Amino acid sequence: MSKNKSSVLNVGFNNFIPVSKLVAVVDTESNDASLLIEKYKKIDATQNRKVKSIVIMDNDQVVLSAVSVKTLLKRI
Repeated sequence: MSKNKSSVLNVGFNNFIPVSKLVAVVDTESNDASLLIEKYKKIDATQNRKVKSIVIMDNDQVVLSAVSVKTLLKRI
């Protein structure tokens, strides 16, 4: 984690989520990725690009991001 912790996470294209609401960041290659997308309310932050990661929030929402898991974790 970086030394300058931010209270929000940039999930791409000037879309931000509060870090305090973040539960997990999941790669789209995981077995349960499609189930997560179907089960929870989706917020699409990809700007019509390929979904590279899914951010699970504590309010039963998932954010679809075009940013890789590795990059998102560096931003926290």
